[in-house]
Amino acid sequence: MVHLDLPIAVGLVLGYLGSFAAVLTGDGNGSYFDTLIVFTTLMLVGRFLRERVLEKNRAQLLEDAGIDGLFCRRVDSGRVHVVAVTEIASGDTMLLAPGDIVPVASTALDAGTFSFDWVTGESDARSFQPGATIDAGASNAGRSAVLLKAAEPFSQSRLVRLLRAPTLGRGDAPSRFEGKIASIWVPAVLVAAAGGFTLHWLAGATLYAALSVAVAVLVITCPCSFGIATPIANELVLAGLRRRGLLVRSATFLERATTIRKIVFDKTGTLTSGQLRLAGDRRFDGLTGPELQVLYNLTCRSSHPKSAAVKSAIPLASQRFDPALVVLELPGVGLDATRGGCSYRLGASSRDPAADVAFSRDGELLAAFSTVEELRTDAVAEIAGLGQDGFQIWMATGDVAERALTVARSCRIPEERVLCVQSPDDKAAFIASIDQRDTLMIGDGVNDGPAVQQAHCSGTPAAGRAFLASRADFYLLTPGLGPVRKGLAAAQALRRALRRNLGWAVAYNGIALALTYAGWMTPLLCAVMMPCSSLVSIAMVTRSLGSKGSVWRS
Repeated sequence: MVHLDLPIAVGLVLGYLGSFAAVLTGDGNGSYFDTLIVFTTLMLVGRFLRERVLEKNRAQLLEDAGIDGLFCRRVDSGRVHVVAVTEIASGDTMLLAPGDIVPVASTALDAGTFSFDWVTGESDARSFQPGATIDAGASNAGRSAVLLKAAEPFSQSRLVRLLRAPTLGRGDAPSRFEGKIASIWVPAVLVAAAGGFTLHWLAGATLYAALSVAVAVLVITCPCSFGIATPIANELVLAGLRRRGLLVRSATFLERATTIRKIVFDKTGTLTSGQLRLAGDRRFDGLTGPELQVLYNLTCRSSHPKSAAVKSAIPLASQRFDPALVVLELPGVGLDATRGGCSYRLGASSRDPAADVAFSRDGELLAAFSTVEELRTDAVAEIAGLGQDGFQIWMATGDVAERALTVARSCRIPEERVLCVQSPDDKAAFIASIDQRDTLMIGDGVNDGPAVQQAHCSGTPAAGRAFLASRADFYLLTPGLGPVRKGLAAAQALRRALRRNLGWAVAYNGIALALTYAGWMTPLLCAVMMPCSSLVSIAMVTRSLGSKGSVWRS
């Protein structure tokens, strides 16, 4: 492959052949062998220093694996509790809702369908029968919740290692910037080296002298500004964003983020905190004990914030988990279950304008609930800041117009940029209609999946959702939205730093090439100048993108 190290490798080979020829012919007494050894030593020292810098930044990046934001459902004494994944021990029974991630290697207690796209890149889900082993990192790809038995404590889970992988998904591909530079740089350097050899040979120089010029060109034309400084710059930005609450999952996100002009937010769980509560005091009047138990079993098998709000309000006496009940979840529609020949459903309310959640049996309304939501603490300030930065802000939600517009007015999002009662497919179609490789979609639920896949870039505040972790470019490790704006600003700062380094590389290599063609540069002097050029490039990116750089200042 065409790689930035190719000219250096060619220089080493030519230097060795030239020195070997000099020994045979007596021209130069083979002294270039010493120069070759010094050059190789300097190159290795330079690479060693670079790897130390990269390793230091990787260590900073891995200090926090983002585990604190991951939760799961544990079944204990007939009730379902939401606990941090770090509390999972071997032998615990876990309830996995559709879209949830498997936190530890487990044994399936129910038949289910699991996706391994985050773990292996497989696009097709696989079916498992009771007794099968499910690896950590898989996600529930079915329409119903499943029970699992933990086979290990979370401390031994490979999910920790998966979270610590700096790049996944779209990030597997090399940077387009580096690939484009390499495709131009390497042929140009090889042509320049051949040209230097030819010119000096035709001018009457000895073979050893002409070869020295070619080797000098190959060595002094340093690709350090993008071969060394670019990876360091990316690592500095990734580590800085992580410390500020944004975990980048895709290596190409920072490159793609520079074209973002439109940002589409989901409402519930994204602009709002996602921790809803039920309004009113007489919420369950009229429901019998068995109906309350069905309602509890519906809500405890769903990740939706409205289900969580209903579940938390159900009296403890009615919170009895029934592992035999089969609950199906249709993203964007609701939850269905059958008990005693009756069909129960929990979903959006269409009969009561004051309610947004309805519980029914065989189509007959049993109870209607109204949820109250609160904005994230910094949502208003951050949306205003993004608007001042020139971004076009939209909101797309499945909620009714009244509630959606209330949130939009609080965040000062124009009403003409608010889309209400949107199904998952509606959101995806909207993203497709406006995206010109300049749209960022931020959502928190399974119903945002099609839109996230359609957008040029994507993010989520829901770190614990397997679907989002496997498809979004980043997720937030803080309760606020501030890291979104910081991430977009950091992407622009990274692009400016790389452009400055490219300008430095062009200036340095232009001067160095002219001096080499003039015959004033020996290979040994070139070998000294190249690490110096690398240090200058590293110093430039460290000064602008390091922990004290302007991009991280408030």
